[in-house]
Amino acid sequence: MRRLLAALVAALACAACSADPTGPVTVLALAFDPSDLHYHLSEVQLRSLTSVSSMSGDVTSLVGAATLVVDPQALAAQGVTTADEFKRAVTQSPGGPVTFLYAQSGGVLYPEDFDSLNEATTYYNFEKAFDYFASLGLTHQDLAPYPVYYFPDFRRPNASGALTQAKDNALFYPALKAFLVLPFDQLQALPLSMNLGVVAHEYTHAVTNAKLYQADSLPWPFQHDSSDPEWATVKHLLRSVDEGLADYFGANAVGDPRYLEHSLGHDESGPRDLAAQHCATPAMAAELPGAHDDLYDPYPLGSVLGGALWRTGQVVNDRQAIAEDVFGALVPLGIALQQASTSVDAALVVETLAAGIRASARPVACGLLLDRFAGLGVTRDRVPSCAKSTAPMPTCASAGP
Repeated sequence: MRRLLAALVAALACAACSADPTGPVTVLALAFDPSDLHYHLSEVQLRSLTSVSSMSGDVTSLVGAATLVVDPQALAAQGVTTADEFKRAVTQSPGGPVTFLYAQSGGVLYPEDFDSLNEATTYYNFEKAFDYFASLGLTHQDLAPYPVYYFPDFRRPNASGALTQAKDNALFYPALKAFLVLPFDQLQALPLSMNLGVVAHEYTHAVTNAKLYQADSLPWPFQHDSSDPEWATVKHLLRSVDEGLADYFGANAVGDPRYLEHSLGHDESGPRDLAAQHCATPAMAAELPGAHDDLYDPYPLGSVLGGALWRTGQVVNDRQAIAEDVFGALVPLGIALQQASTSVDAALVVETLAAGIRASARPVACGLLLDRFAGLGVTRDRVPSCAKSTAPMPTCASAGP
């Protein structure tokens, strides 16, 4: 790819112009093609840019060369208690705008190196993620244009407690009100920020933070000590709900239930394939109150939720309509969660989401959700919205334990 870009740039008739154009501009980027479920170098339009040279605009702004260190001992010694204090303490170097290097020919901007290609693709994917959620009803007033820290030096404790630079990840960090695109090391396939499904997944985390928790830097369920089994159950369940919704919307944004495979490969991404059958089990329920925060894996239970919602869209042959309904149910779900407090359980989540599904599709949604969550004790009598409108979907029941 580097040689291809070099050849393209060498062949250009004119160098990058001195003026800094704003959107809309046409840029060469790595774009997802839903017709073949692959990524290709393509000419795409960036509509929301206010500065091409720094890849900043109305949707997000890319920030380079930042140093962010989450050191629990240092934070405790400084007596950090607020989000603003946390951000100041963690930000050892704020970084600055990235530099997008390009040449221009025929009205198209061609990135001059891999970093510039990655920057253009990253901005394009965040713009596409916003456009997707806008199609579901999201507005600029609902979600601030959070920055993207591009390849920061991001250090936090590893499993043994030692501060280690994090790599091979992309994430939304509520306490920083920012997205992080970390350097890649072991992952040598499609970089995560070039994967539209991954960016839509992370964008979902920002959306759910806004809709469920009013964009709180530390949402109320996560302010409590996990040594209390009741609060541990709530926190771990809601982490799974968050990951399940993020995988669902990430897959829906690209129309690919295996969107992670492009970056992680089949073996690592397979357990989160939403086209597969995912069933809740008593073992998942047993893990909720007992697992330490750092040891709890939210993805297996999250895939139960994401898979049921994905399958609903397939069965009713209208993925967009179901996504609109699930998006519309997020605020009611946030209200229901806060009212329930330590009584939050899977049945409450299923009920609130099912109630938001349009009447014509609710029997299918109810059948799938009840079947997939039966292993967590979610029964018809605990989900009033499904009491009289359930299409039989006995996939998990027929599969056995």
